[in-house]
Amino acid sequence: MYLCPTLPTSREWLFHRSFTSSLSSILDFLLGLVHTARHYYLFSSFIHIFSIALIIGSYVL
Repeated sequence: MYLCPTLPTSREWLFHRSFTSSLSSILDFLLGLVHTARHYYLFSSFIHIFSIALIIGSYVL
């Protein structure tokens, strides 16, 4: 007996499409947060190194 694959109904297709698009937007948001956090970490590290250099420079002078 040959079983032909069933095509999804329009309701199933729309649900799948909306679910994957919302999942994709959530993942994009989380990746954006990680990207922002990484930039903030690098920026704060630069500020700390710069402030330490200023403190050392003030002691040397």
